[in-house]
Amino acid sequence: MKNLFTIISALCLLAISSLDAKAQTSDFLNSYFENQTPINNNTFSFSLSKVVLGQKVFSKESSPVSRGEVLNLTEFLDVSSLSYYGISPNIKFNSSIKFEQILKKKNFDWFIAKMPKLEILKNKLVTLTYSDGESESFLYNVTKLGSSEAKSNFRSALQIELATEDINNNRENTKKGDIIWRVVVLENEAYLALSGIQLNRLHLDLFDAGGIPENSYYTPGSMKGIQAEQIYEKKISTISLNDMKYATNYISTGVGTYLARNQDKFMDGNYFLNPSEMVFLFKLNQ
Repeated sequence: MKNLFTIISALCLLAISSLDAKAQTSDFLNSYFENQTPINNNTFSFSLSKVVLGQKVFSKESSPVSRGEVLNLTEFLDVSSLSYYGISPNIKFNSSIKFEQILKKKNFDWFIAKMPKLEILKNKLVTLTYSDGESESFLYNVTKLGSSEAKSNFRSALQIELATEDINNNRENTKKGDIIWRVVVLENEAYLALSGIQLNRLHLDLFDAGGIPENSYYTPGSMKGIQAEQIYEKKISTISLNDMKYATNYISTGVGTYLARNQDKFMDGNYFLNPSEMVFLFKLNQ
């Protein structure tokens, strides 16, 4: 009986190991990182695995109290640790309006549905089909970067280059231009690492609810604040949340994706996040 139990236990462990190995080899990015075989007529969807929040910060060496003290560290968050919000359209701003009145609580499925579909043909041509119905074509190239070149904690990386076919490449338009992505390895998993700015290049319209637009009262293209339209001139601008009550000739456009970190037992409340200070780690599913 004891020998039978030992055999059954060994078979169970073998089955689990086999499933783990199969999952590892069936993961596209893990396999592609090892061997960049030509991709022919494949369509991929983006799957968000986790989010990297914050950066390491040390106190200044000249500090009279503590030199080199660790003040902040990078943290990995599961997607369930976040809340997702959209914006109600056509809400007229007034002196008593509050940002919370315009927010619409969403869920993770809503957020991930905003990611485009990625189609690669003959290992040369790429089409990104965005959630707003637009699409864009690129020339595809991938390069394996060595440890010293990648500068990714002494690990190699993949660099994916999508060269736009649009001859009218306007660098001031955040939704135009070439795209460069990095595939990095964390522990033993390969991820497509995208910043908030890179996600906005993919039409996600991420905004920072805690910030103030740079340089001026109304700043087109800024990630900070809320996008609004001037009622009479139909001009689109980004307005800081503090100035909404003064912008009485503006209405909300309904464009905007906001992320918040959910309260846990070590926090005193929920907090909106700045997408420009985040890294989003994706898998690609065929």
